[in-house]
Amino acid sequence: MKSLLLVGLARHVKSENDQTHMTTALNLQIRASDNGAFDYTGGPGVLVRNPFDEYESNLEMAVVPATFWSNDIYCPSQLYPSSPGVSDAWDTTGLNPDCPNDGWNGFFPNYPECTDDPGNPGYDSPWNYAATAYVIGSKMGNLLPEWDTVQSPDWGWGVFYPTDANAVDYRCRYLDEYEGYDCGPDPSDSKGWGGGWIPTGGADAGQWSDDNTKLGTGAYEFGNPFVYGLAGGGGSGCHLDKGGSKIIDQTDAFDFNGVNILGDNHCQCSYDFSGSDNTWSGFVDHWVQYAAPKAGLESEGWFANGKAPNRAMDQVSCWVNNFRDMIALQNQFWWKRFDWNNQLTPKSDWSDDPASQRIYWGWNEIPARKVDITAPSNRDAMLVKLPAGICGDGGWNDKIACLGSGGEVALERELDRWVNAGYMVPGKEKMGVQPGSDMALVREYMFDDGSGNWNKYFYCENWTSPNNKWKIVFKSNVQKHQGHCYLEIASATLQSEINETFAV
Repeated sequence: MKSLLLVGLARHVKSENDQTHMTTALNLQIRASDNGAFDYTGGPGVLVRNPFDEYESNLEMAVVPATFWSNDIYCPSQLYPSSPGVSDAWDTTGLNPDCPNDGWNGFFPNYPECTDDPGNPGYDSPWNYAATAYVIGSKMGNLLPEWDTVQSPDWGWGVFYPTDANAVDYRCRYLDEYEGYDCGPDPSDSKGWGGGWIPTGGADAGQWSDDNTKLGTGAYEFGNPFVYGLAGGGGSGCHLDKGGSKIIDQTDAFDFNGVNILGDNHCQCSYDFSGSDNTWSGFVDHWVQYAAPKAGLESEGWFANGKAPNRAMDQVSCWVNNFRDMIALQNQFWWKRFDWNNQLTPKSDWSDDPASQRIYWGWNEIPARKVDITAPSNRDAMLVKLPAGICGDGGWNDKIACLGSGGEVALERELDRWVNAGYMVPGKEKMGVQPGSDMALVREYMFDDGSGNWNKYFYCENWTSPNNKWKIVFKSNVQKHQGHCYLEIASATLQSEINETFAV
């Protein structure tokens, strides 16, 4: 594994001189372990987050979702799709990771219907557009306790989900002292319910009762509830049905001896499945063999009636308290994808062609303390992640031009959004400050050993947006000591408009 990854990185750098001091540092921070995916002794990792999910402005949220990156994680598409597309009219129907699909997930109809981006006919899903986020690497110690020992086998401060999990919204925080679940209001307000309480004992066990003093797991502060008690546990807990039934629909998978994939009422994963080798190899197998839907939700009876759609991840995803276990479990979901995923929603057809594997929900979910992750001083840069293998060579040579004209317009519109919201401040003089102009680009590339494993690679390139609004300016470490990658205004007209808007 070590020699393969080093050859891959050398191939990038030698052929393209595409590094700055920041991208080099970020690549080291996500460097794969020398002894494979279960070792976690390479780089300690970074956190990435797209801020346009409305959670940062929600005053009741103490934690917000982020994603952890390490090159010990081997699946593609490790960032939630975020592009606004080429048309505003597409946002509510196209920017949906369930698209594309044929309207059926194998068990019940999909909603809303997938539609083409009006500004880019033929694009009915977000998977071929770039995704954006800010990246936190150098300041990870400001977000997580005892960061210097995070790779130790006994580090256990966190709440980390190996897949998409609805961690801060559609989950209920278990309170041991009161023997019940604190469930928050519907975060989208589409169902219109407020907070509620679900007891685990007595005549009303499992039954929802309205209680608008309950705000749900997202209102609790960061941290493992077994360490922090009531002062923490943000994002921990069991999944609540998004369909409005107000039933905890977290997947149980009891075998005939009563062994379950869950270890407790907090819906923490059972560490019995980590195994003596810490590979978690039996977890997915046990889920597939023994999963059963909750009473009242029999339509979600996957495995008894066929493989599952990607949305099953939300319900089966339990949390672990450290990155080592999370990485191993996330990889098992990827390696065993053909065992559990029916490829109907989103519709995919995985093969040896790297581009075919792009449509996969490859992100994990980390409830991060909002006050820390939203602090501009903790961020290193804005990143643009290209779709996995977008140029057709397994990702090794991916560049922005392979997005196509529509994809480049969509990226231009995404940069508009970042600048207008104040998350980016363009200009060479704004490098090194936050919010500022620092940028990094990311390729996802497939190993060429036939394993089907993927890694990420930070780099930079020069680019001017289609309507001459923005420039990504790149000077490599070779061209200039330290190098740089930043966003600049390309148009004098746009500069005048920004000056007027912000009264510069």
